[in-house]
Amino acid sequence: MKSPFPSRKKSCGASWAASGLATQRGLRTRSSRWSTAAPSSRFSSANHHHHHDGVDHVAAALEGATERPLKGVSFVNADTGTAVGDNGTILRTTDGGQNWDPQTSGTDNALLGVSFVDADTGTAVGDTGTILRTTDGGDNWVQQSSGVGVVLRDVSFTNVNNGTAVGDNGVILRTTDGGANWVPESSPTIRNLNSVSFTDPNTGTAVGAGSTILRRTDAGGG
Repeated sequence: MKSPFPSRKKSCGASWAASGLATQRGLRTRSSRWSTAAPSSRFSSANHHHHHDGVDHVAAALEGATERPLKGVSFVNADTGTAVGDNGTILRTTDGGQNWDPQTSGTDNALLGVSFVDADTGTAVGDTGTILRTTDGGDNWVQQSSGVGVVLRDVSFTNVNNGTAVGDNGVILRTTDGGANWVPESSPTIRNLNSVSFTDPNTGTAVGAGSTILRRTDAGGG
């Protein structure tokens, strides 16, 4: 039977397969300690503690918070992280979120996902196929060609060269050269893919609309 899904280029030996539907049954939450941190340039904070259902949450009263929604964040260690959001917003912290400094993205497009593999090297993705790359901790962001015009919603890199981006209409893009080239992979869905996570260059999972879960395995490299 002819597949109802549009064909896309596929890396040799690689495959994406549906991994079943996510359900609410059996989900449990664990008590945790979360503190709010307002994304602004050089803000100051005063912490206030709130107790609810036995969990101690720390709320920070912070000055000068940005009004732009933030959509993605990536930390490479306890101190160094980058957040992205609407209107090309990029914020950087090197002190565990005590201070966030804005960076120049060079785009007004919404940025929805970001992935850093070390303090210097990161990639952000967003609306209309936007892909941005930095190799100097965000001092300079360079636009890369995705070859697509759909919204890219998330990206996951396992090292400086190997990364995967996902987005609307089931789009899956892969790079093995740090984003110099992005190659579409065959996707078994046309539903929007919202998030992706790789544990090594060839093994990853993407999730999306309609409880879609896709799993990538690669027996032959690529």
